Amino acid sequence: MESKIKWVKEAEVAFDEEKYFFLLNDILLYPVISKVSYRTRINELVASYIDIEHNVNKIFTSEDQRRGDWGYSFFLDDKNFSDYLKEIEEVCRKAKIFREKVDKLDLENLKLKEILDIFTKDIDNLLQAKVLTYFTIHPYIWRIEESLKEDLQKLPENKISEIIETLMLQENLTGLEEERINWLRIILGRPKAKDIENHWNTYKTYHSGFDTNILEIEDYHKLLKEDLCNMEIIKKEFEALKNKCREIKKKKQEIIKKYNIQKETVKKAERISKFAQIRLDLRVKAWSFYLYVFRIILDNISKNTKIAKKYLGLLTYGELIEFLKNNLILKDNIKNWIKERKNNNILAISDIVGGYDILLGKKAEEVFYSEIDKRSEKSEIKEFKGQIACKKGIVQGKVFTFNYGSREFSKRIAEFPRDNILVTNMTIPLMMPAIRKAKAIVTDSGGITCHAAIVSRELGIPCIIGTDIATKVLKDKDLIEVDSEKGIVRILRN
Repeated sequence: MESKIKWVKEAEVAFDEEKYFFLLNDILLYPVISKVSYRTRINELVASYIDIEHNVNKIFTSEDQRRGDWGYSFFLDDKNFSDYLKEIEEVCRKAKIFREKVDKLDLENLKLKEILDIFTKDIDNLLQAKVLTYFTIHPYIWRIEESLKEDLQKLPENKISEIIETLMLQENLTGLEEERINWLRIILGRPKAKDIENHWNTYKTYHSGFDTNILEIEDYHKLLKEDLCNMEIIKKEFEALKNKCREIKKKKQEIIKKYNIQKETVKKAERISKFAQIRLDLRVKAWSFYLYVFRIILDNISKNTKIAKKYLGLLTYGELIEFLKNNLILKDNIKNWIKERKNNNILAISDIVGGYDILLGKKAEEVFYSEIDKRSEKSEIKEFKGQIACKKGIVQGKVFTFNYGSREFSKRIAEFPRDNILVTNMTIPLMMPAIRKAKAIVTDSGGITCHAAIVSRELGIPCIIGTDIATKVLKDKDLIEVDSEKGIVRILRN
């Protein structure tokens, strides 16, 4: 590997040996990066490091300014952007067909041919959805964002952040907001069992993923009981969502008129805003459900073959397909690979043709921490910085941490105390019940189009993203101050 490569962390999630991380990385990361590189003609690299000592999986991509240049020229072209949106419509259409197909299947008792079809044919749409999602990450839109700021430099300095935040508000409802307003409409009417069942059939997969299940109809009945006890809050939320698009459009028009903002500048802000919505909608409407199905299938294979989940999770995609074609029997060469990988740190680094090199154990650790995630001397930290996602003043409160990927993650969502500060490596749609109660949000990762940035702006919650270290230095019940005006988190009491 070339030591001159500059690496940027894209994600860090808690590692669970029963969650098939190595296999899912092989299914998703390397083919997707290869497809992206083919489209952009920019050679990108990705590195995945599974650290079994610290139970974490870290994902890094190579930094290349050309990605921002490509995103600027490609996505500000109206024809290109229109074609991109058509591609998104198509993958969402195919994902809906896949959900309908799965509804008719018994996932607990699939035939081998059905499993192979899912992993070799249906998977194509998943990969396409992930490619389209990949273009919404910060490296592809940073130049549009910088150009937007440059366009507004002549405006009052103390107003620029407010203007940008307003221009980037979404005029359309996201998929999750559509689900929420339809649910609130049911509650505010006379809830009937048939209405709840129809709602469940339409939206049950939105929160599913590699780590989360589809919602059962009983979950909605439980939610109904809780919401009926908070009708005043429900009414206010419904009115806010119902009027959201009109109010945001009006607010934008006032800002544009007041500061005489040019059409091209408005377009840049709207493109960034649209990317944020695309990123979220592709997750809930397209790719996330595939990962849920993969996990259920792999869980059942483990159960039926008595092969431990952690060993299935150490297969490559090619080895998995060979295993399925061999009637669920592991050949000796695959068994040997599993033996080499188990109980070892694993570093997989992609190449430009869609393959990758694998390093194990001490060699993996040495290369990863010397060339990719370079370690620095630890010092006592009393404050740290991140990127401002939603500027809403300064707040203080107690910390409540989430570690996405950990076994207790879903359970802690229901335990989140109102007015605590939500600290997490990253947010996902499943966390919305906790997010709505949060006083502020602080994340390790993310950019201007990440889920935490989107929902904090929509809900008006102070939010700082991309701190890199929040979950490492903060723990439950720490008293902290979140300064969303300056992007600073201060530790007041440990």
